[in-house]
Amino acid sequence: MDNAIRAIGTHEGRITVLTSRGEWIDRRGAYVEITISDTGVGMPDEVKKKIFRPFSSFSQGGTGLGLVIVQKIISEHQGEITFNSVLDVGTEFHIRIPSAPVDER
Repeated sequence: MDNAIRAIGTHEGRITVLTSRGEWIDRRGAYVEITISDTGVGMPDEVKKKIFRPFSSFSQGGTGLGLVIVQKIISEHQGEITFNSVLDVGTEFHIRIPSAPVDER
């Protein structure tokens, strides 16, 4: 969310958070997906290549650790994080975390 806020900056923009359920393609079970999208400035290819590398910050005052830590936490929960970003259009992150079976009592 913090990165989305920075990407929009002082321009009018929108941040959207959506949740949904899905089934893994490459393993058994279901997941919960959290999608965070913004209408910010988007990322150039140089930034996209380094986004999950430690200390690769491209924002003023950033440490370059935020997304690295987020990726590690998600990975430790057997989840995954992916993104798509287009310059002058915005960025969208997808976080998928395994969900427990629903108790249908």
